[in-house]
Formats: sequence, structure tokens, C-alpha cells
Amino acid sequence: MARREQSLIQRVVNTAVRTIIALALFVLHHTALVIEFLLRQRAKQMAHAVGFQPQHQIERRRGHGLEIVRSIE
Repeated sequence: MARREQSLIQRVVNTAVRTIIALALFVLHHTALVIEFLLRQRAKQMAHAVGFQPQHQIERRRGHGLEIVRSIE
């Protein structure tokens, strides 16, 4: 009878430890996802320089001539 009780207690302890480890891993994974989301949001909002250059009427791409007809409205 004592072995059964010890075996049952050992099973309960093992199950509790596994549950605690699994929950800790879920919390760490969730935290990593939140940090990744915040870093991506910050990267999207960063300003970047925009340069404007005068363009010619005909631009060449890989040997093909593209003529600029009109601007997009």
C-alpha cells in the first residue's frame, strides 16, 4: 500500500512539474512574439530619405526604350 501511495504521489509531482514547464514555455513564446511584433511596428514607422531626380523623356531598361507619355493622376 505504501508503494502505491508513493507511486501516486510521484505521478502527481511529475505531472505538476511538466505542466509548470509547459506553461513557462508558452509564456516565453508569447513574450517573444510580442517583442517581435513591437520591433516590426517600430521599423515600419521609421522615416527614410526620399530623393527626387529629374527624369528624361526616354528611360532605358535592359536595352528597351520606354517613353514617358504622361503623368499618373
